[in-house]
Amino acid sequence: MKVLLVSSNFPLAVDEKTSTFISKEAMELAERGVDVKVFRMPFKNFWSSTFSNANLSHSNVQIYEANIRASAISLLIRNMMIFPLNEILHPREIGGVVLYADSLMRMAKRLRVSFLHAHFAFVEGFAACLAKMELKIPLVVTLHGNDILVEPSIGYGIRLQERYDRMVKFVLKNADKVIVASRYVYNEALAICDSPEKLVHIPHGIDLNVFNPKVNEYEVQSKLNLEGHDILLAPKGPRCENGIDFCIQALPMIAEKFPSVVLVVLGNGPLYVRMKNISKRLGIVDRVRFIGEVSPRKIPFFYAAAKIVVIPSLVEGFGISALEAMGCGKPLVASRIGGLVETIRNGSNGFLVRPKDANDIAEKVSYLLERPALARRMGKKGRQIAENNFDIKKRMRKIMDVYNELVSE
Repeated sequence: MKVLLVSSNFPLAVDEKTSTFISKEAMELAERGVDVKVFRMPFKNFWSSTFSNANLSHSNVQIYEANIRASAISLLIRNMMIFPLNEILHPREIGGVVLYADSLMRMAKRLRVSFLHAHFAFVEGFAACLAKMELKIPLVVTLHGNDILVEPSIGYGIRLQERYDRMVKFVLKNADKVIVASRYVYNEALAICDSPEKLVHIPHGIDLNVFNPKVNEYEVQSKLNLEGHDILLAPKGPRCENGIDFCIQALPMIAEKFPSVVLVVLGNGPLYVRMKNISKRLGIVDRVRFIGEVSPRKIPFFYAAAKIVVIPSLVEGFGISALEAMGCGKPLVASRIGGLVETIRNGSNGFLVRPKDANDIAEKVSYLLERPALARRMGKKGRQIAENNFDIKKRMRKIMDVYNELVSE
């Protein structure tokens, strides 16, 4: 069985900070005997760089990059009617997608793969659909979040634009199997998919050996000079959909009772300056640490250092960060929204709070800080839930079932 995974930002090195969950799944598949090839096109440099079929090694996985050729013109001509009419107003985008699809098609043909597996409906899934129709091979698409979910209040989701909405629907119509990680995403996909039998619900999983309660809690505390502090960890960066501003707004209320409390924020995002300004306005600059991007190898140490993990999301397809916290035995305070309600059992392994409600966040965090024994019990319960339901090996077995079904047809 040979599969070509399609992921634009698949990491070229273990310490790269993009798509780590996809690279982990690729390596897990390779361990199960699947011949895994990866096709990537880093669109950040698409129009300024020349790509080649680089044969790179990532564990037992081979990675290939796009190779642009003029042959893409014929592919465009054959498939021009597939694109929404208003897409004509975006020629660079059409060109990028077709060049992507043409290079992908040639690579799949050269490698003689059994099928394609694209992560995200657009652009990966759409390009893979064009290749699938040319090569007549099966296609699996994994949906994640921005490619299927919409939240108009914050401008979240590519489907808010009609042309993207039509292209995502085209992908769901033509894919042979569509994998979703949560019931929430399943229902969103079901609303625009004309073949519900192709939707497969497979919850995300984590490596329970990497994310575990025995990780050294003092390493990060020491490096950040935060020994003896009550560390709250926000593992998702300063982006609108992550709701970090509400967590910052909650901090002064928490600090009234717990003067040693500090918020540590991981990841980058376009709202960094805004979040810094909110911290200054509230007089809590010293209580908020923006760490930026962190190597995947170091992330478990940040969970270990935290007393509580806070995920104040405004939209969430699943919430892998919640699983990572659970794996490390940490209690959670998270928004009652999207896929988070499927992993966090209110009052058992954490608390669910109203979205956009800093007061609710402050109340629940303070409640746990006042009751460290309860926080520890919740952390242990979260670990137990993760072991029983969210081991990555269980997810991979179910993905293998999908693969085997396609191969046998």
